Amino acid sequence: MPEPVVEPSSGHALARLDGGLFRVHRWVDGRPGVGSPVEVAALLVRIHAAGEARWASAPSGSWTADRWGAELVRLTRRVGSGPDRVLVVDSHGDLDRKNTLRLVDGTLMALDWDAAGPVGVLHEAVSVALDWSDAQPSAFAACVGAYVRHSGVVVPAQPWVFAGWVAGQGGWLDDNATHRHDTARGRAEVRTTLGRLHRLATRMDALLAALY
Repeated sequence: MPEPVVEPSSGHALARLDGGLFRVHRWVDGRPGVGSPVEVAALLVRIHAAGEARWASAPSGSWTADRWGAELVRLTRRVGSGPDRVLVVDSHGDLDRKNTLRLVDGTLMALDWDAAGPVGVLHEAVSVALDWSDAQPSAFAACVGAYVRHSGVVVPAQPWVFAGWVAGQGGWLDDNATHRHDTARGRAEVRTTLGRLHRLATRMDALLAALY
């Protein structure tokens, strides 16, 4: 990531200006969102290696889809049965295309670490693969396969590995529907997010079958 710039008067990474908190990073030139699913898998492996994976209770929190129809209720039930303990790592938490930057030398950097924190290793690996593959089975399998090769972590072809992505998308859907329903952007986000969730519901079997 581009290194944070220390705020001179306090020595902290954050500065309070006009009632808000701001953080400045070293400027880097590059192109946003340019890369392949295999390349982002390698980046995620490096982030996970720095985040010190450990066994812990599965992250709490799930999404209730009752207001969004029977298909999404079935989706949440399908991904909801996972192990009680999983590998957890301190990681980025939102490594989709908009949060990456390719430098002139080809290096892929991770931007916007505001969602950073402990996440399930497999949940994040699958979420990144799903975002970067646009739910296309061959690209999804290539991303997961690259992650497995570089990390040595096995990703089981089981529905529960999608739970983190479903919970994240569901929370974003509810937030926009509740707090931004009166804006054009909010309504657009609702439509887009619903589309992503329904697409997973219809393609999950194909995605899992493509893994191994």
